[in-house]
Amino acid sequence: VLSAQSRESYIYTDEDQIFMETLASEAVFAFENARLFAETRRRLTELESLSQVSDSLTSAIDLQPLLENILAGARNAIPAGEKGTIFLTEPDGALRLHAMSGYTDPRLIGLILLPDQEGYAARVARERNPIKIDDAHTDYEIPNYGTIEEIDSVQSGIAAPLIVKGKVIGVISLDNASRKTAFTGSDLSLLVTFASSASVAIENARLFTETQQRLHRLSAL
Repeated sequence: VLSAQSRESYIYTDEDQIFMETLASEAVFAFENARLFAETRRRLTELESLSQVSDSLTSAIDLQPLLENILAGARNAIPAGEKGTIFLTEPDGALRLHAMSGYTDPRLIGLILLPDQEGYAARVARERNPIKIDDAHTDYEIPNYGTIEEIDSVQSGIAAPLIVKGKVIGVISLDNASRKTAFTGSDLSLLVTFASSASVAIENARLFTETQQRLHRLSAL
């Protein structure tokens, strides 16, 4: 709504009304152009990030650099993602934290989540569905990791399962420690796209790493 007010009565003329209507029309046009420009730029950033991740997926063999590239691409495409993690499924079904971005506490690396543990990463793995967490402290209980301030400070997040041939091989999540409801439905859809693109590459890289380690152990005998 565009309006003008005056304390005096009958001060505005028909010409003033026409001017305001013209100004309002121009403002609507300008606002719509600005919205379309912002949307186009956001979409371009998403496509660039997906392209970068796709390049890393086709060339990466080592697991750790691959995971870090995926997280970097996801955070670049989804600005609300101040932090990110990738958990991979262990043979016993537990989730182990293999990569993180934006987090600095070294106690997090190698962190284990049991299949039935509370928290949204474990829930995503159990239910095999992506979720958007508007309030991390009320929507889903945060697992008890001891006193890790970076975990306790998370306000909202999104998470998606990594699935290969019907099997959950891990979970990718992005977190925001600044505000609740930081992510949109579009952000979650984009993370699902990242997860879908990355799953097979992650599984192949992990199998390659495990094979290399097995060969190294055999050669040492």
